[in-house]
Amino acid sequence: MYKIILTIIIALLLCAQSASALNLNLKSIDEDRQEATLLDRDTENEWVVTEGDEIEGWVIMEINENNVLIKKKAQGKMKYGISKRLTLPKDVSPISK
Repeated sequence: MYKIILTIIIALLLCAQSASALNLNLKSIDEDRQEATLLDRDTENEWVVTEGDEIEGWVIMEINENNVLIKKKAQGKMKYGISKRLTLPKDVSPISK
């Protein structure tokens, strides 16, 4: 019985970790190119993305003048699961020409 409970707890922890493995911040937005630069705070990996791009299971859905909407791809009947809106820090303004 304890083995079953332990197995379930481990499985739940692994699922929770994979659902939000990226710890993303929005670093900058280039309005002219409709590009955003995202930074993973844990690994310091940086990505320049446009709408439709995918990063480790997260899809860039929308880029606005001061935020980016990303959604986690889900398995099964649902196309997308978790969604996050990343907002540009107040001290950073969008890049435009």
